Amino acid sequence: MKLEPNEQFLIVVAPEATRPPDVLVVHNRFVGYPHVMHGRQLCVYLDPSREWNPAQLAVGFIDRLWEWLVDATAGRFAASDSLYHAIGGVPSGARAETVLVVRDDVPNTPTRLYGAYRTERRVDVHSQPRESSFPILSWPCGGPLPLGAGDTLSELLAAIGDTGDAFLEALRVLASRGDAGARPLMFVLGVPHPAGGASQLVAGRITESDAAALGSRTSPAEIMKIDWCSVSDERPVVTRRRDAESAAAGFRGASVFLYGCGALGSWMAEFMVRAGVASITLTDPGRILGGLLVRQNYVEDDVGDIKSTALARRLRSISDQVVVNDLATSTEEPTSASVLAADFVIDATANVAASQLLQTVLASFPNRRGVLAQVATDPAHGVRGIATVAGVGDDRPLREIDDAAGRLVTDRPDLEDFHSFWALTAPSHLVTPTRGCSIPTFHGSAADMAAIAGILVSTLARHRGATASGSQVFRLPEPQGVNAAWIEVPRS
Repeated sequence: MKLEPNEQFLIVVAPEATRPPDVLVVHNRFVGYPHVMHGRQLCVYLDPSREWNPAQLAVGFIDRLWEWLVDATAGRFAASDSLYHAIGGVPSGARAETVLVVRDDVPNTPTRLYGAYRTERRVDVHSQPRESSFPILSWPCGGPLPLGAGDTLSELLAAIGDTGDAFLEALRVLASRGDAGARPLMFVLGVPHPAGGASQLVAGRITESDAAALGSRTSPAEIMKIDWCSVSDERPVVTRRRDAESAAAGFRGASVFLYGCGALGSWMAEFMVRAGVASITLTDPGRILGGLLVRQNYVEDDVGDIKSTALARRLRSISDQVVVNDLATSTEEPTSASVLAADFVIDATANVAASQLLQTVLASFPNRRGVLAQVATDPAHGVRGIATVAGVGDDRPLREIDDAAGRLVTDRPDLEDFHSFWALTAPSHLVTPTRGCSIPTFHGSAADMAAIAGILVSTLARHRGATASGSQVFRLPEPQGVNAAWIEVPRS
């Protein structure tokens, strides 16, 4: 960026202290530079929520503006780091409440996409027609729109430039066809990004009445308003998962068998699905009662349902990509083909008989490609966790590995905190939830179980495809334990 010997800036101070001042220029010399919005507004704060400190007052703001100018003139701003740089640095209007979710690739040629309302505010956009879908015009722009896309159709046509007339005609054709229906006319623009790579997607819609007039050519396009919609651009070519560098990323694309959908299993299943597993098979025939909501990953509407069925329903609501299978019975034996194909087989039943049956079945498949694991928490307090793992190619039962790990742990005084995993728990340590013949259960809150389940998921993810066997033990940090500290600041 080149600066004149003297530059003038218009600083607009908002009445709310939570908003940083705006910085504007009254010329077009900065049009097209990174972090310049609509050609005349400087993006001084990329993330105002973290970078703007109103306590620093005008001095802090002027210092920040000076730093911005130094970086701009030194060429330190990259177009790839400038949000919405292709369309003037800010998302277009977004007056409409509708959000378009785009996951399929969008071709760089004029074409039809297909939208389907999932909720009143969400439209899923696909490259092929689906049930109850409607056409959406996809149009590639010839270049970036550094001054934005405008608020009316005429302003948009002027911004598009040479292909504006062809775009208008394509809109008219779509609006005149019967399959457009009595609904807003939607379109998606692919705007080339100055940094290269995939285009920036911009979505707009024209009201039903304007669309009808556009199709019948009874009203000039200049007076038609565009309702800009938000775009949830989830195309793999432009999206980087927020958990890409996390330990849980080891579950991405994996297939999982999960036996037991209780205090640990119900939370682990959700975390694994959010981590991106390709498929997960659930089995737990237990029914959900109201008292379980204190600790397990269910809601009031699930009470009375089978655990695996309710959990499967929840998992499907979290991700459209995952395949969820509900066996609905813990006694059904997995087939050899399914076990050989699974990346993880996890026992979270806390049921001795079911665990022994499972391990007996699985031990007969030594050629499996995945790891076997058994997970648990300590019944006395619910703040410790353990994962016993049989690596790929190890045909020993998990009980044998667990017993061997127990002997090693109990011989180590520094691991005394985990000796209880291999000791019989006194009945007094358990909880009897209700009067009468209520099955005793272990302690622990939903917060404790979710935390332990999260650590277990991150732990097991590291073992994907590994041959090592053993037990991982851990405990949650205490407010004043060795892994945490409370620093009290006395009053002066």
